[in-house]
Amino acid sequence: MAGVDALLLRAPQFSGRLDAKATVSGSKELPAVEGEFQVSGGAFRQFRYESLNGTVNYGADSITLDARLQQNPAQWITATGYLPTALFLGNPAASPASGNDTVDLTIDSSPIDLGIVQGFTDALTEVKGTLEAHVRVGGTAADPRPEGAVTLRDGAMKVETTGVRYQHVTAHIDLQPDRVRIQELTALDNHNSAMSVTGDLAIDERRLGDVQLYVNAEDFKVIDNDMGNVRIQSSLEVGGGLRAPRVAGYLGVTTGDLNLDNVIAMAATSPYPTEAATAPGAPGAPGAADAADAVAAAKTEGTKAGRGRLRASSTH
Repeated sequence: MAGVDALLLRAPQFSGRLDAKATVSGSKELPAVEGEFQVSGGAFRQFRYESLNGTVNYGADSITLDARLQQNPAQWITATGYLPTALFLGNPAASPASGNDTVDLTIDSSPIDLGIVQGFTDALTEVKGTLEAHVRVGGTAADPRPEGAVTLRDGAMKVETTGVRYQHVTAHIDLQPDRVRIQELTALDNHNSAMSVTGDLAIDERRLGDVQLYVNAEDFKVIDNDMGNVRIQSSLEVGGGLRAPRVAGYLGVTTGDLNLDNVIAMAATSPYPTEAATAPGAPGAPGAADAADAVAAAKTEGTKAGRGRLRASSTH
């Protein structure tokens, strides 16, 4: 599998042994491919699995897929069905002939290791827990309609950008033809303080519509790294469309310590001088008109990044 990374001219991400064969037919303008593949002892970044095998038939207007990933003897996920190639166009509705092509895809799994997400992002590490999916996608290329459920149990992870570790992450998400319903999404931080999210996200023709979400947190940690250490409390209701959401309720910092210079450095150059200024009167010193600025700069001599801080503490 390392050969795949070499072809893509990137650092190694795949490993394992790949056996595959394919038959190509049709014309240059309308090729057709029938293929079989099997990967044994595979890995993608940090995610490892026993085998991945299946068949893929690609035509001018459709893809037929039958694949199974076996993570270990007890954990697996399958994807089978028919996908019109119009599904991958930016705007399939612009071409009614292809946009009306039907979608018929089924994704099914046992409870599988949630660590699979580490194969697709570096933002989460130390991921544990199980994910189970039973989903069927119907509808058309222009308006796919999912149905089913996704369940997450006993999750744990570290969010690299904030440095916070979460545990006992639980979620149950129902997929309905016109909406995603978050029945439950909860997480505990390192002090067992909780955050919960519930509500609906409307979907229509591959776009998110109006949302109705409820976000509650009690002394919940959101930052724990060089940027600072911050805990929040919230009771928020988010409604309306994503372009003009309506937010009502309360959001506050219960305890906080922000290193402003580190925060600002993420978006711009530090506002604090880190080099000594030349004192007035010395060789190369500024003229009289600039003396006041030079004195002000001299007073900040030795100031280093990270001295600016913002603190907040709970009053209850």
